[in-house]
Amino acid sequence: MAKTTVNNIIAKMKRRFDYNITDTALDTLLLDCINDANKLIYQWLINAGFYNDTIGETTISTVANQSYVDTSSTTIDTLIALYERTNDTYIDIIPYSEFVKVYPDPTNTKSSTPTHAAIANNKIYLAPTPTAIITLYPVYGSVPADLALGGTLLFPTKYDPLVLAVTRTEYLRWHDANNTQAINSAEASMEYYKKELITNAHRGGIVRQSESYDTSTWLMPKIKTT
Repeated sequence: MAKTTVNNIIAKMKRRFDYNITDTALDTLLLDCINDANKLIYQWLINAGFYNDTIGETTISTVANQSYVDTSSTTIDTLIALYERTNDTYIDIIPYSEFVKVYPDPTNTKSSTPTHAAIANNKIYLAPTPTAIITLYPVYGSVPADLALGGTLLFPTKYDPLVLAVTRTEYLRWHDANNTQAINSAEASMEYYKKELITNAHRGGIVRQSESYDTSTWLMPKIKTT
C-alpha cells in the first residue's frame, strides 16, 4: 500500500496551518511533530493488534538455567509472539504482573522449553527456566526511528489524516500553548480520526481479549511493552 513522503505531508500541513511558505526552521519543527506522531500512532496500532512496518522477527538465545533473556541491545519494544521451532513450540505471552504472581521464582521449575514469557525492563522473562541454550524466535514491534525530510511515512496513506491531526495537536501545544480552544479542537479531531481509523476499524480482533489471572485464558499472545 502506498505511503506518503515526509515532504508531501509537510506541504499538506503548511496549507492547513496557513503557513504555506518556504521556511527551513518550520519544516524542521513540523518534522519533530511528525516523529512524535509516528511513535504515538505506532503504539495505538500495537494496542489495537494491527501491525505495520515497525514489526520484525529475529532470533534470541537463552542462557542455560537463567530465567530471562536480556534485550537491551536489540530493538525489541513490544513482544507479539514467541516460538521455539526445533520442537514447533509456541510460547504463551502473558502480562508481567501475572508472570510474577504465577512464577515468583521461575528457577524453581525448569524445562527444556519454557511455556510462558513476559516482557519488562528490557528483558524477556521465561518460565519454566530453560535448562540449556535454545534459540527462540520473537515477533516484535520496535519504536519507530526518527524520519528525515527526504523520508517516507511509516504508515499507509489511509492514516495520513491521523498523522496530520496528531501533528497539528503537537504543533499547537508548542506554538499556541495558551489557545485552549484551538488545542481542544485539535485534540477532538485527533480523537475522531483515531476512533475511525484504529479503534472502530480494528474492533473484533485482539482488542476484544481481556486479561485474566486464570491460566486457562492464556490461549493467545497478550501484547505488553517494556
